Amino acid sequence: MPFRQRFPAVAQMLHLPPKHSVDTQAVVEKPTTQAASEPPPVEEESLPKIEIHKGTFHMVTVTAVQNLLFMMRVAKWKKAYSQGQQFSRKLQLPYFSRVRSGDDLAAELGKVIDETFPTRITELADINSRCKELIEQLQDENVTILDLVQLLDKAYEINIEAHERLGAIEYLPLSRTPSRAPSPSASQVDLHKAYGDSLLPTADGTSTSFPPNIHAPPSPTQLTSDMLKVVSAMPAEKFTRKESNDTTSESGEGFQFSVIETPERLAITWPKAWGDDFLRAAVQNAQHLRDVEQDPTMIDFMTFGLADYLLSQGGNPSDPKKARFLGTVGFRQYTNTYLSLTDPGDGHVFGTTRKSRWMRGAIVHVEHLERPQNLARDMIESYRVPSIFDFARVRLHTGYESPNTYFVGRALKDSGTFGHDFVKVVNTVSAAASAAFQLGATECKIAMDGLRSSQMVAYMRGMGGHALKNHKQYLWVL
Repeated sequence: MPFRQRFPAVAQMLHLPPKHSVDTQAVVEKPTTQAASEPPPVEEESLPKIEIHKGTFHMVTVTAVQNLLFMMRVAKWKKAYSQGQQFSRKLQLPYFSRVRSGDDLAAELGKVIDETFPTRITELADINSRCKELIEQLQDENVTILDLVQLLDKAYEINIEAHERLGAIEYLPLSRTPSRAPSPSASQVDLHKAYGDSLLPTADGTSTSFPPNIHAPPSPTQLTSDMLKVVSAMPAEKFTRKESNDTTSESGEGFQFSVIETPERLAITWPKAWGDDFLRAAVQNAQHLRDVEQDPTMIDFMTFGLADYLLSQGGNPSDPKKARFLGTVGFRQYTNTYLSLTDPGDGHVFGTTRKSRWMRGAIVHVEHLERPQNLARDMIESYRVPSIFDFARVRLHTGYESPNTYFVGRALKDSGTFGHDFVKVVNTVSAAASAAFQLGATECKIAMDGLRSSQMVAYMRGMGGHALKNHKQYLWVL
């Protein structure tokens, strides 16, 4: 008996068509085509993918451009400091404050641009105008995804050129392809002549002296972007992380991007070996760049920018149980005495985590280190809790290469009486430590300044009962 008659309900569920009588003679007389004898086409195995709408990608682009501008300013500071100029500033960290859009965007970033490239310096005036023009274009409501990609690439080029002109190319944390290599015939801006004695402001608004005769590699007279060539020439609106000296795309590695219409959105794919989750794929990409000893390209920078956005929306690529922990003394792989490398966050993202050799035998520790104007410790905590968002970014770039630790600091004080503040202190500090532990921190450091021994014991007993962590994650008392 035919299947359809024996199991009619199943046949209906599977949408099997009813069996009709067929004229066998008619079937025999029908000519057999070549296609009928060929096997059905095999669909290409799909890669993991994420789709981002234009509004989200616009926010990612704005933040990425801000970071590039901040890199230029920090490069100027680093160059001055390396030449012996004292660094002092009225503002507290973080300098990487983020403004999403609107009038505040042009105003706030305009201050950074004017500080880094004053218009009174003829040799840098064009970079000032180009940066402000780029910010203005970012605010265009009719901008498309491809427009945003080109604007981001333009900012990437300006960033490289600015490092060249400031003689600070050694502080560039991004990849410079052969098409962006400096021209031997180009001239370098003389920083001392251009800035005089005002490269870095001091606390009281005055300036310190800056050594003359600064020499650095020449800068290009014109930069040509591989990314812009690819985007402008791509009929299928598809582009990859491959640049002229990057072979990873040819081997199927790395992220690939394409633009989908109606509604307009950006589709991003990556190798299946990196898993199905975008944030975990970004962790794998950071490790891949370390393995091949390559700085991030523009595509990598854009990818990490999107990862930052997803982290800010609550994404977490880390499994606390699999995160690298401190290990046991005598059984550690590289060293039994760790070197703790400390930074509030961005220095790790754009520096420490770029090289595996910098991370082996080291702890990547995140802590807000600062005491503005040498204020007394009873007025401000010089070592204090950093941004949890910046810690999440550091965790993504660190991956499993090194342990990450987090500094929580000393207890908050409302009344100043330990007994009155106890419940709030335990709940607040345990919540901060739990957030870091869930992101993969192996240790959270708790300061006990000004507490008696009995209060310390009560405090840590409360922390031990309320902090969410596993047996490889520790609370460390300072």
